[in-house]
Amino acid sequence: EPSAPPAPPEAGYATVYTDGTRLRVRGEANTESEIVGYVYNGETYQVIGVSDDGTWINIAGSADAETDNPNGGWVAAEFLVMGE
Repeated sequence: EPSAPPAPPEAGYATVYTDGTRLRVRGEANTESEIVGYVYNGETYQVIGVSDDGTWINIAGSADAETDNPNGGWVAAEFLVMGE
């Protein structure tokens, strides 16, 4: 059973909200695009942009040594809680 959604982060950021599975980060805003990284439930990233149809969010990479999202990319908006 998925946990309750996280509290929204500050404006300009998005927090990953999944059932615990990793979320693919893609090079472009479509499911056919190359996977360039992964993000995990509860992680928060800076939002750089949104696709024209609003279904993909472009997030920044992480400078953390322990990250599967070094360069950033596009993630499905349905798995993010957007900042307010």
